[in-house]
Amino acid sequence: MANDGWNLVGNPYGTSINWGAQSGWNKKNIDATYYVWSDSANNGNGSYLSWNGITGTLENGMIAPWQGFWIKAHSASPEFSINDSTKNSGGNLMKVSEASTIKLKAKSDDMSSQAVVLFYKDAVPEKDQYDAYKLQPLSSEYLSLFSSFPLEVDEENTQLDINALPDHLSGMWELPVDVDLSISDTSKTQTEITLSWELNKLPESWSLILFDQQEDEQYNLNDVAEITFVVNHEKRSKSIDVRNLIPIQSGGPKVMKSKAANESRFILQISAGEAVSYEEEAQLPVTVELSQNYPNPFNPTTTIGYGVPENGEVTLEVFDIIGRKVATLIRGEHKTAGRYTINFDASNLASGMYIYRLKAGSSVITKKLTLIK
Repeated sequence: MANDGWNLVGNPYGTSINWGAQSGWNKKNIDATYYVWSDSANNGNGSYLSWNGITGTLENGMIAPWQGFWIKAHSASPEFSINDSTKNSGGNLMKVSEASTIKLKAKSDDMSSQAVVLFYKDAVPEKDQYDAYKLQPLSSEYLSLFSSFPLEVDEENTQLDINALPDHLSGMWELPVDVDLSISDTSKTQTEITLSWELNKLPESWSLILFDQQEDEQYNLNDVAEITFVVNHEKRSKSIDVRNLIPIQSGGPKVMKSKAANESRFILQISAGEAVSYEEEAQLPVTVELSQNYPNPFNPTTTIGYGVPENGEVTLEVFDIIGRKVATLIRGEHKTAGRYTINFDASNLASGMYIYRLKAGSSVITKKLTLIK
């Protein structure tokens, strides 16, 4: 097998095999993800699909009879083998509970694509074995939906089919989300795309905001289930890019790269507050807490985190630098002990420094934030 690279293997049986079988696999120094090319995906235009043993753009973990699939080694001396225990008709299957995910789907009139954000206990924000790359399609026409690693950890803007993050996220994370579109109809000037999402087993306290950087709009994923946007096409010649027709790139499939994060169509902002965990209830604050807003500086929205150690009334206000109140985010609301986040939209304010103040019980905490337009 190729060290630290792509390997094309296949199901040697006349029956499906299960990637989640507890026995029968030898996967040493191999990513947890496998990739298959599906002619029927993307509304019949074809697409690579992935599965990492937990979730993915493939429907389940099954590998069809005689199916070829790609796997990627992540270090030297990889090993990979299969025996009869992997057959779907036998063997013990690993029971995996429903994953905590954001499943995204983009659809135009004649094409579609999916991407998944996974929250898992063993995942990390950087590249890990549960992430799946978005691979260059083999067809000349395609719609490809993807996310990228959090802005803090990846400057190369690698396109991902599965973006795996730890389930104990704290603070705020921002993921670029975008689509690549390739069509051969040179007379078409724009394509309308519907972007929808399905939220599975996410904490109710999480804030999930999708920013459309092109239209300067934002959407709360908990309030709406889909949006529609338009992709404008640049003028193209009538010739088809033959690079898209090469079935196998030298060294294996081609991992797709995207534009710079600030040029991405969307930013998915996940605000998880303080140390949220699916496995166990987060410990309560021992004192009143007020976190620094993020991002800071900001334009025009930012998120503020706070925590209260006991039940009681909470007020959160914003003042300009000379002490005039410019916004009331929370007015004497009764909050149970715990940690919270709230979004602050400063669209109606001028650039400058402001002060935000939290009052909870006898405690008063202030911090500064900066708005730059």
